[in-house]
Order: sequence, then structure tokens, then C-alpha cells
Amino acid sequence: MDRSIRLPNRISNSEILYLCALVIYLSLMTLRTTFYAAFFQDPLYKLVCLGCIGLLVISEIMKEGYNLKLIIALAFVAFFILIIHRATSLVTAVPLLFIYCGRTYDIRRILRVACWVCIFWLGLIVVFSKIGFIENYLMDEKYKRPREFLGFRYALYAPTYLINIITIDFYLNREKIPLWRIAIYTFAGWYFFDRTDSRLCYGFTLFLILACIYLKLHSKIVIRPRPTLYRVLTFIIPFAWIIGTFASLYIAKIYNPKNAAMVKVDEMLTGRLGFSQKSLKQYGIPLLGQKIEWIGNGLNMDGQKERGEYLYVDNLYIQFLQRYGLLFAVILLGLLTLLMFEARRARDTHLLFVLSILAVHAMVDDLILHIWMNPFWIMLGSMVALLTDRREKVKMKFNVPGTEMAAHFKSPGVID
Repeated sequence: MDRSIRLPNRISNSEILYLCALVIYLSLMTLRTTFYAAFFQDPLYKLVCLGCIGLLVISEIMKEGYNLKLIIALAFVAFFILIIHRATSLVTAVPLLFIYCGRTYDIRRILRVACWVCIFWLGLIVVFSKIGFIENYLMDEKYKRPREFLGFRYALYAPTYLINIITIDFYLNREKIPLWRIAIYTFAGWYFFDRTDSRLCYGFTLFLILACIYLKLHSKIVIRPRPTLYRVLTFIIPFAWIIGTFASLYIAKIYNPKNAAMVKVDEMLTGRLGFSQKSLKQYGIPLLGQKIEWIGNGLNMDGQKERGEYLYVDNLYIQFLQRYGLLFAVILLGLLTLLMFEARRARDTHLLFVLSILAVHAMVDDLILHIWMNPFWIMLGSMVALLTDRREKVKMKFNVPGTEMAAHFKSPGVID
């Protein structure tokens, strides 16, 4: 029997182990995106990951008990871990365990913890880079586009962490986000853009800030769109990730480097269309994934630029299809679509908004694939429970008809 204690809210011992593993793993992976990565290479890296896996397995046994069902479930998880292992490495498959083991825990608490971990390390690394405790690498492309890395191994990391923080805060706090925090987000977004020249990230940051401001100012206004438009939107939006996948493949296919208009758009997207098309021609889309070593502008674990021909796919959909394979992509898209429909059924428009923004963001940035930059992936565990466990189907009913989901989708709280 999994007992509970008060911390100050009632929380089970198994969930405490889960959150401890989450804090350790998110901290480890965040530090590996910085110039401190040299201190977290093998074997220490694998040792910490194995420790997190051990905590997750223990928490699962405490929650479910050691039985045949747990063995079968872990066997399926191990199968997908092996698929990921074909493309990258075994330790990068740890997020699958976090997704599965987090299926019955309060997503509000998980997001809250992930947000604070992100805030702590982002602030600390940026400050350390400015005072000289960690290298602030400067990439100067022939004096045309100087970009500071702010202590990270890639210019996009710091802005992406900021997007992650704002997105979590938007979902958890909604119209309760104070104006002073919105002002901090605005300043931080401008500062990161000024230092890193991450234009697309800055655009998404501004959009999220405007959404926070709009929600703050119009929280008591109920917008009632025309019934026909409302039905169309609520039918289309849950398919956002599937639409993003086909749109990405179609755009990459029709891209013509001889078309002046397409070339102009590609230049605005810093070559993303051309590189996606080139990668699709070169590697194709396998069934079970493949190992691909793309070379981009980021630095390796030793803080050095990779040598070789530049070819990196920033489109998450295409990268996922090529690296992890068609089978895994279909399963992931199915779970995401199910999650969107469940959010629509619960009338959780904030979750629909967040997932839709992430679906669009995925077309130009692959970094949100990682749970340390996008912990919303952990919500997919509840969809696995919904499909495989009848008891979870009961728990997934609405606790307030027409407004909230029970269990995994309780009414969001605050992060401060």
C-alpha cells in the first residue's frame, strides 16, 4: 500500500520519489546543455540516469505493487526505449519512463516542479556567464550576426527555456499571472533576443506574453464565436500535430531553390526549408528509426564546434520521423491527438492553446522534444492509462461537469 504524507498537500511516497527523480534528471540534462557539460559525461552521466531509472521503478512498485501487469507495462516501455536506442543512446530514453510513471500523478505539481527547476538553472547559468564563472561563447558569423550563448552550448537554449517557463506559467496560473511577472518575461525575452539574435524564439515569446496580457485584461469576458466557426475550430484544433506533420512534409517536398519567393521565405527561416528537403532526400523515413549525426551551430560536450558539412533539421516533425521512425511517430501523434480531444472534451481551452502553440513551434524548432524544455510531454502518460487501464478510465471523468478533468487534469494551481 502506497502511503501518503503531507508536504503540505497530501502526496504519496511514490510521488515523492518520482519528483526527486524528475528534479535530478531535469537538472542533469539542463546542465548538459551548458558549458558545465564537460563535468557530466560518461560514466557519471549514465550513473545518474540509472539512478533516476531506479527511483522511477521503485516508485512504480510502491504505487502498483509487483505484479504481471507492471512487468508487461515495463516490457512495452523497454521496447520503445530500444527503438530510441537505435537512433540516439539508451539514457536519452529515460523520458519515456517519466511519461509512463507520471500517468496518475497530479500534472500541476509536476509542471510546477519542472518550472522551478528551469527558472533556477536558467537564471544561474545566465548570471554565471555574465560574471565570468562560465564561458559566454560568442559566435560571430563574419560580423553579420554576433550571437552570445549565455553560458549554454547553443544560442537557442536560453530563449527556449524562457518559452518553457512562460508556457507553464500560462497554463498553471492563467489570468492570475501578476503584471510584474509579465514585465519580467518581457524584459527577459528582449534581453535574450538582443544577445542571442534568436528571432523565431523571440516571436513565440512575444506571442505568449501578449496572450498572458490579453487573458489578464479580458479574464471576465466570455467570447462566443459563431456556432459554425466554433464547431469547425474545435474539430480542427485537436488535429494540430497531425496537420503540422503533413504540412512539414509537404512544404519540404515542394520547396524549390529556384523559386525566388520560396528562397526568400527560406532565408527568413535561416535555411530550414532547404535543410529539411536535403535531409529527407539523404536519409528518408525509416520504419524503426536510424542513427543520424546532424551538424548544426551548437557546440559539442567539450565546448567545441562540430566539424563537417552543416546540415541540421530544426523541424521537429521531420527530425522525429527520420530519427525515431514512422512507427514511433504514428504512436506519438495518436497520443497527442487523443490528449487534444480529451482537453476539448473537458473544455480546457488553455491546454488546447498551449498544445496548439507547441504544435506550431515544432515546425521551426526541435528543442521542445525534450522534457527538460517541454515537460508537457509527461501528460501523454495519462493517455496511456486511459487506453490501458479501466480504473484510470473512471478517474479520468470530469469532477466538475463541463469544466475540469479529474485525476491528471485537476484545476491548475499557482507556481508561487
